[in-house]
Amino acid sequence: MENSSLLVFERGAQLLAEANTIQAARELKALALTAAEYAQQMKLGEQAILSAKGYALEAERKMGQMLKEMAEKGERRTEGGDQRSDSAEESGRVTLANINVTPKESFNAQKLASLSEEAFAELKAGKVTRKAATREKSSKSPKPAPRRGEVAALAHEGLSTTEI
Repeated sequence: MENSSLLVFERGAQLLAEANTIQAARELKALALTAAEYAQQMKLGEQAILSAKGYALEAERKMGQMLKEMAEKGERRTEGGDQRSDSAEESGRVTLANINVTPKESFNAQKLASLSEEAFAELKAGKVTRKAATREKSSKSPKPAPRRGEVAALAHEGLSTTEI
């Protein structure tokens, strides 16, 4: 049983490496989630479930990377910008609808693609939730107000808030 699991995971890694389209990555994600469900139903153990879910996350992240690259290269029409310009078909740019990706899927995949390697590894290992991992950047302490020191100095001199 352990030998066949190893073969499945090796094949999963190979499929992930070969996924060179958004659709292929999306299909691989669905397949990996199905494998995770199967592993859970068959009581194959937490490691098997986590590994299958890890492949799903890898596939979704790869999809996000491809979506970001397409937008950066101007191959994909993004929200905003000049809406009066050529339609997506005339400009040769695809839309999310053309590639059967919902805006929510796109957003979530690109969020995964934006994660640091460390944050993604923690998510994949099941140490943090997706919500916690994607909140990584915003959890840093806020930047100090540019004039905070100046205001503090004036207050220290005895000026009232109205005078400052």
